[in-house]
Amino acid sequence: MAADVLQLFAYLLTNVSDYKTALRLPCYSCMSPYLEDHYPYLSHLYRKPLSFDAHCDRSNLDRSYLFVKNCSDMCVTLRINDIVGGRRRYGYVRGCLSDIHGYNHSLIRALADNTGCLGE
Repeated sequence: MAADVLQLFAYLLTNVSDYKTALRLPCYSCMSPYLEDHYPYLSHLYRKPLSFDAHCDRSNLDRSYLFVKNCSDMCVTLRINDIVGGRRRYGYVRGCLSDIHGYNHSLIRALADNTGCLGE
């Protein structure tokens, strides 16, 4: 009987005690591959993602190709309009809001209270 109670307690301790990760949001963490060469110049703006992958540029994202990390705030996707070598390119940065260095906390709180599209 005591062994059964001990096993149950050990199970609950290992599987339920990590409640902080249960409150986190899984978000993709990636950047467009061409941004990897430019990352030293971008590092003061964004944290380094888990991958620089062409799958990050797609609209249909797949967990089997991209890494996911737990975020405590919200997931963001930034589309960067660049001109590289005289050609227009669209780069993507995906990750947590907290991966953007120096984002405005009060603006984000105000946006979180807003319902509907931001363009309205």
